[in-house]
Amino acid sequence: MEIIEADAALYKNLFPAPYHVFNTADFGLLNQARCEQLLFLLFKDSKYRMGLMAGVKDNEIYTPFSAPFGGFSFVSEDISLSQIDACTD
Repeated sequence: MEIIEADAALYKNLFPAPYHVFNTADFGLLNQARCEQLLFLLFKDSKYRMGLMAGVKDNEIYTPFSAPFGGFSFVSEDISLSQIDACTD
């Protein structure tokens, strides 16, 4: 699985309606001052599978970085456990 750093526009295009508002690109951009760097990470094998929006603080990556919830967003609801495992391996 390849991890690709994306910009907010691509992340928003791939995840237009994540499970909660705290995982939207717009929410991340609104709160980016709460971290040193805002990351939009995409996990891809033959196609994009999932994404992770995170903030860097003191050389550590946090998700959530400014809200009560964070975590992975999925491009499709039919993602398999083996694909999730490959992303986190």
